[in-house]
Amino acid sequence: MSQEETVRARNNIIILATIASIIVLAVVIGLVIQKVGVNFGDNRNVDGAAAFKKEAVALRTSPVGKVNIGGADATASATVEEKKSVLDSIQGTATTEQALALIKEKSYACMGCHQVDGPMVGPSYTEVAAKYQGDAAAADMLAEKIKAGGTGTWGSVPMPPNAMGDTELKILVDWILSLTAANAAESMSGMDSMSAEGMEASTGGDVAVLTDEQATALIAEKKYPCMTCHKIADASIGPSYKQVADKYKGDTNAPTMLAEKITTGGSGTWGQIPMSPNPNVSDEDMNALVTWILSL
Repeated sequence: MSQEETVRARNNIIILATIASIIVLAVVIGLVIQKVGVNFGDNRNVDGAAAFKKEAVALRTSPVGKVNIGGADATASATVEEKKSVLDSIQGTATTEQALALIKEKSYACMGCHQVDGPMVGPSYTEVAAKYQGDAAAADMLAEKIKAGGTGTWGSVPMPPNAMGDTELKILVDWILSLTAANAAESMSGMDSMSAEGMEASTGGDVAVLTDEQATALIAEKKYPCMTCHKIADASIGPSYKQVADKYKGDTNAPTMLAEKITTGGSGTWGQIPMSPNPNVSDEDMNALVTWILSL
């Protein structure tokens, strides 16, 4: 081999070694990048992990008006109006409209046994106000009675305990003690959240008797479980509604007794199978359905 050929072979070896070294170095750098990630200044790693994921989570959970987009704070263009609760609208002593709206919003069971002006299962709220007028200790006593329940003051039907927040409890007790028959009627006359039929039912006025079709439609609409155990004309798990009407025909206490039985449940009157309580039946619906049953 000539000297020229020897030099050429040596140069080829050097070139090949250099190329191989570059390839090996590129592979090593690539493995390092894949393993630990390289930050390119916008917190986004090439493998989509760590910092970029943290940024994405922060964007999704930032409050409206402080959304971080591209590293800059941006104020949301749309203003979301917070829905105020009934509690926020009450200043001082609640009106009857506000008190009833608060009871409905909080899903309290008050109206299952009481009306504003007119006895039901328990006394009307105007009766309670009249009984304790001028009694400085009445507010604390009523608050305790509402929270803990009890019996004996207004008869033998027990009042169940009611879990309420202290703020709501004070508002409702102050409202009850502020009532008179006159201001209760005046306040309720301006309410537009109840129908005329519902108003008559809740204030003890005359109620138009539902037809069978109207009553069953009301039960179906409100998803009351009445028809699971009862039928209109034939006995089922419980007595038919016509049997109930016949049993209590002429009994002036029947409406109050039936309303209490529907609300709290019980057993023994028609056999040993217990009737489950139905505390979610509104006072308006209760009056309408009890009146319908007793008319059959």
